Parts: sequence; structure tokens; C-alpha cells
Amino acid sequence: MASSSQHNYEIISPYIFLKTLSTVASNRMPKDLTDYCAKSGFKPWNLLEEGVFFFFRQILMLHTIKLGDNTLFEHEPEGIVLWDRCGTKHAFLYECKARKDGYALSADDVLRYKDYVRIKRHDVSVKYHLPLTHFVIVSSSFRGDINRRLKEFDLEGTCLTLASANMLTRLYERTKQLEYQDLLRLHVPRLLCRGRIEIEHVTECIEAVFDRK
Repeated sequence: MASSSQHNYEIISPYIFLKTLSTVASNRMPKDLTDYCAKSGFKPWNLLEEGVFFFFRQILMLHTIKLGDNTLFEHEPEGIVLWDRCGTKHAFLYECKARKDGYALSADDVLRYKDYVRIKRHDVSVKYHLPLTHFVIVSSSFRGDINRRLKEFDLEGTCLTLASANMLTRLYERTKQLEYQDLLRLHVPRLLCRGRIEIEHVTECIEAVFDRK
């Protein structure tokens, strides 16, 4: 469920959220943020949500909107990301799960996420004139019968992407070496593949940036 808490960026660099993403995704508090969290009251899951938001908005430079405030629904994904580049239009919902031993995607979870997609699909189309094509889950890791859950979600016609926090940090390290114009050519919808994002796939997507020059 999305948090309405706001971070004070005047006293801490948001880039530290990306460097500690794997720690907070494992539901552990980073030592570098202990004092900050003691004063603010934030928990690891707050920091995970903020880090993922910052990743999409600041690192990939995409229009990113936090969800959960002023809504009729008790539960919502953390946010929505809008993409209108490279001649294609997409919208992605994303959800964050801070789990010590990895996130086990259950059948009930799949049903709930499919409901999210159904509720938001029309809303996104009307408000932003974009198709809702991806549902992204970020956690420390993923366990259980992932292939079965992917097949169950496929019936909704939306791509279910599983991104480990470590993979987002590695992607951040890769993308910060790109020039601005090269970053704009990175095809994020293709990067957010079905199932787990692996480093080989990230490498292929970044190399494709230079192939399109």
C-alpha cells in the first residue's frame, strides 16, 4: 500500500536511497540512515518506496506519480510511471514489497494485482491517454512458483515484471554512465520484461541504445 509520508530532501541526498535499495528491500535499516529514520519515523518499506519512485523519476527521467492518497480504494500500488518515447506509449504500475527472505507471489496476490490493473486501466487511458501495459513488483528477491503466477497474470493482458532491488541499483550504475540523449533512447518498456529482469537482459537493452544511433 502506498505511503503518504514525505522525505526531507534538504537534509539527505535521495541518491543514498538507491545505494541502500537492496538493504531496505530486505526489510533492514541501513546504518547510514539510522539517525535520519529515528528522527523521521520512517521504516525500511518507506525507504524502498521512496527509492523506487526516485529511480523512475530522477534516474530514468520519467513522469512518475505516487498513488494511495485521496483514493476510494483501501489498497493501491505505490505509483504509476508514464512513457511516451521512441514512438511508443505505455504506462506502468509499480508495487514495492520489503521482504527479508524474498517475496513469495501467491495466487491471492495475483488476483489482487489483476484487480489493480482492471481498476486503473480505464483511469490511465482517460487521464493520460496511455495504455496500461506493465505491472512491476520490486522486492529483495522472488521465490515460489513464479512461472505459474506469470501464466495466471498473462490472462489479464498486462506484462508482469519482477525487479529485484539489486537489479535496479545495478541498472542505476549502468544508466548514470549514459549521456542524456542516449538515456532518452533506452526503451524502458522493453527493459521491463515479463518475469525476472536479469543482468544479461539489461546489458542487451543498453547496447540497443547505441545500435539505434
